[in-house]
Amino acid sequence: MLTTGSASVEVLGVYYVPGMDEELRQALRTIALSTNCHWDQNVPWAKYVDRCVPRVLFDILVHAPDGAFNADDFTQLVPSPLGEDAQQAAFNEALLSFDGQQILERKHGCADGLQAGRMSFYFHYYDPCRPMQWTYGEFDCPPVSLVPAHLWNLLPYETTSDQSSVA
Repeated sequence: MLTTGSASVEVLGVYYVPGMDEELRQALRTIALSTNCHWDQNVPWAKYVDRCVPRVLFDILVHAPDGAFNADDFTQLVPSPLGEDAQQAAFNEALLSFDGQQILERKHGCADGLQAGRMSFYFHYYDPCRPMQWTYGEFDCPPVSLVPAHLWNLLPYETTSDQSSVA
């Protein structure tokens, strides 16, 4: 658990979500080739593409954040084919009951201003070798494991056009 001031985040799990792996990796390769970069397996970008987990689901507890808390602040710096770092961010977030068995709300921004609680979000191109960022600084995560069936059934992956509010 990371504690910064009175705010803290506890990562209950980082879960691999099967499916679309090769399509998502190919999308990264296409980005590199569209920038006229030569594909070289020894450059940081190519190593990142090989080691990243294309799609994960985070399950976390947030304790005592202040009004600055924003779910969009869950990010990670990742290498770019042009040599600069880029950023990935939380996607498709949901507020959950404390036991993780029910969705309280699921839409973009639903966790903003959260006082305390459990939330989940999807994340594309997660690099298990790099720390995550949030409103209050960096934090490390446990090893990636397979998504539990109850979370996968509760929070199936949706594109932004599929998302709707659950109350």
